[in-house]
Amino acid sequence: MFKRTDTQGIILKSLVNDDLKTWINGFLIDRKSQGVSEGTIHFYEVKFKSFTRYCEDHCITNIHQITQVVIRKYLLWLEDAGHNPGGRHAHFRAIRSFLYWYENDAEPEDWKNPIKKVRAPIIPTEPLEPVSIESINKLINTCSNGTFTDRRDS
Repeated sequence: MFKRTDTQGIILKSLVNDDLKTWINGFLIDRKSQGVSEGTIHFYEVKFKSFTRYCEDHCITNIHQITQVVIRKYLLWLEDAGHNPGGRHAHFRAIRSFLYWYENDAEPEDWKNPIKKVRAPIIPTEPLEPVSIESINKLINTCSNGTFTDRRDS
């Protein structure tokens, strides 16, 4: 059930299909209608394909069955499947975007967004190797003769 008020203030109540795949499809339609890039749509499709497969394997077919525990177990499942921290974070971001969209679009009664209780996976920051002086000298030597400014601007 969800509740919305129309422009005259009348409260409309109706049963909503809470099928997870239906809502994910609605999310993708919404994003396409906003004109997001094909790459972004592909990103969501790939992440949701994995998430819905996980949900189906765990008998989760409607959106109201998604809990904080389900999301956390999914992230652990991704780790066990060999996804690196950045990959797990990408899946988390897709689910987060979807659940916030659902919360705003459906305005469901008596539903608390489970993603609000799940922290994003930590992505370790590893320092980059500095560029060696030898590499810098090679770059400078490839420039034309002249002053340093000429070389810089070539």
